[in-house]
Amino acid sequence: MIKLLCPKCKNELKTQGNTASCKAGHSYDIAREGYVNLLLPDKKNSKNPGDNKQMVLARNAFLEKGYYGFLAERLARAAKDFCATELLDAGCGSGYYLRRVLDEAQVEAVGVDISKEAVKLASRRDNRARYAVASVYDLPFEDNTFDFISCVFSPYAFKEYARVLRTGGTLAVAYPAGRHLIEIKELLYGDSVFENDKEVQSEYFDVVAEETLTQKLSVLDNADLMSLVEMTPYFYKTKAEKIQALKEVDKLDVTASFNFALMRKK
Repeated sequence: MIKLLCPKCKNELKTQGNTASCKAGHSYDIAREGYVNLLLPDKKNSKNPGDNKQMVLARNAFLEKGYYGFLAERLARAAKDFCATELLDAGCGSGYYLRRVLDEAQVEAVGVDISKEAVKLASRRDNRARYAVASVYDLPFEDNTFDFISCVFSPYAFKEYARVLRTGGTLAVAYPAGRHLIEIKELLYGDSVFENDKEVQSEYFDVVAEETLTQKLSVLDNADLMSLVEMTPYFYKTKAEKIQALKEVDKLDVTASFNFALMRKK
């Protein structure tokens, strides 16, 4: 079983009843949903870091419609090909991608996210994986624990990923390509919104494969469109009148485009 470490002293956490504790006497409650919160106050960047409840529910509502299923399928295929035994979903969110992976790959898995609301929902939805609230920059695992790490729209904590990944292990990274959601950006911000594709690289990893996954989404109704917007930073960084105008759009075909890279630990 994948060992969870105490974030204070790095000793192994043992579970007894609804408590996870280490030999140094530090203890953490296991929530009724099954996850454990290992995010220390000095590792928080705000009172409630990560996605808030509204963003989590919006993302879950949109993803469960299958709009990003083509990305989930590519990730699941990579995990099936490159993960032998242990897998980490770093920045797991509501657990959508990890659930899809576990439908295909018979591995032991754990998901971590800095958002308590996201981990709570992920843990409630699926008992095949263990879940913990933690920062990807301070993962509660021993060195060389995992064969495979998935990082979907999550921070590039390459040094920490390399620490917990075995030599030769695989890191799968997915991030928005330049024309991702271009139609929404044009409605909100005007015509000059194209972003150049960013390269993903790290001194700890070699890139062994890269591809761009693109699909035109027919967003069936405004509810789905607004869920898509609410799960992104655009909702909180855009003037209210622009958001209101978007609420009046009945239907919009949207480009979903992701860069997907497989990286091998050096």
